[in-house]
Amino acid sequence: MDKKDSLAYFSQIDALIEQCRAPLVKKIQALVAIDSVESASLPGMPFGAGPAKALEQILADCRELGFATENLDNYVGFADYGEGEPTLAVLSHVDTVPFGSGWTCDPLSGLVKEGRIYGRGTYDDKGPALTSLFALWIVKQLGLRPRGKIRLIFGANEETGMQDMVWYLKHQPQPDMAFSPDAPFPVINGEKGILDITLSCQIPESDMVLSIMGKGLAKHVPDAAAARLQLTDSQQEALRAAIQAWPEADVFTLLPQEDGSLLLQARGISSPATSPEKGSNAISILLDLLGRMDFLPAQWEDFVQAYNRYLGYDYTGEALGCASEDALGATLTLNVGELHYEDGVAKLMLHIRYPVLADFSRIEGAFAAMCGETGWSYAITRHMPAHYYPADSPLVTTLMNIFQEETGLLEAEPKWMSGGTYARTLKNAVAFGPLFPGEPQRAHGPDEYVTIDSLLKAMRIYVRALIELGC
Repeated sequence: MDKKDSLAYFSQIDALIEQCRAPLVKKIQALVAIDSVESASLPGMPFGAGPAKALEQILADCRELGFATENLDNYVGFADYGEGEPTLAVLSHVDTVPFGSGWTCDPLSGLVKEGRIYGRGTYDDKGPALTSLFALWIVKQLGLRPRGKIRLIFGANEETGMQDMVWYLKHQPQPDMAFSPDAPFPVINGEKGILDITLSCQIPESDMVLSIMGKGLAKHVPDAAAARLQLTDSQQEALRAAIQAWPEADVFTLLPQEDGSLLLQARGISSPATSPEKGSNAISILLDLLGRMDFLPAQWEDFVQAYNRYLGYDYTGEALGCASEDALGATLTLNVGELHYEDGVAKLMLHIRYPVLADFSRIEGAFAAMCGETGWSYAITRHMPAHYYPADSPLVTTLMNIFQEETGLLEAEPKWMSGGTYARTLKNAVAFGPLFPGEPQRAHGPDEYVTIDSLLKAMRIYVRALIELGC
């Protein structure tokens, strides 16, 4: 159905949206109450009991509203309205990241306060998933029929690998077009490539460096790192002097251990790995300090100096030779998230987001060259290629027109983002809301919330999108 025809339904749509307010809040609270962080696989539950329970809950909500559903082995499920082709799909997910610390309310409570619903998944992505469900219910209440079918797809593994969509595509055909309500508005038609790389270096065990480690939360700049060292009195004196001369106070702590060694701790500032410039990497701080010492064993010295040369405080990839910026203005970011030393091997875990239109082979080539010079080795542990969908496509132009008309933001244009959504798993898909410009992004952090009025505003946009793209 074209825009002109959809306009005739506006007054009915507004009345039905207001009718959805109370049940939408109630269903979000019920879904948020399920802890759906991935856990150990169980028979028939590939991502653990929580994601499976959340998936069945939202499919039950779909059936309650009159839609036929199917659960594909607790990997992913879907609800259909209409039959045949073409298929317009809306992709959302019911799994969440771990709670983390810093909450002022129970992350499973679904607390409603000052027009907001608080809890893990309220914004990412349980609230938007249910908003799209009610949007489809409104289309049905209007008596409109899809040209083919409209399918709501609900995944259970978006946060930890998107293997749910791999499973879906093994058992179901690609939709003809799709959008994912799991991002900021307006249309996100470009998503950076995601790359996890492990660097390894063989270092013989020594009596001086007993252990070394640094670890951030998943996809975060590490705010703590430590090395356990066995030092002579003169070496301890040199280390204390270097700490004293450090330009910032309270960055390092030296703790005597029962075995006579010293635990050297470095403090950084955590931030999302997609914005490493907002943090301060404790691993880099620690190795910077150690690199200024002249008492490290030779192979540890080589490792530390190589780290400081190729990685250090650089989060752009310039030191490695893989810095890049594409025609969309997207740049590469690099974060060293973890460092471990055990059994004679030092391992660094890196997380990279590379530009939408970048040449991946150039990035991998930079690591190959660095390893050739240092004797290190690298292994790609995860690679999700960048995603781009043309800005002049009917899908993007239709969604952009709807957003501009609904918000009055006539200068808005399609955007790229560092984050990843299900859109990257399909050929003809983009991300589309529900976060409006100027609203804070609370996904993955403490006190995650979604504003009820904003969800209802997004629901109106989604109703129009379903009508104009699918009916």
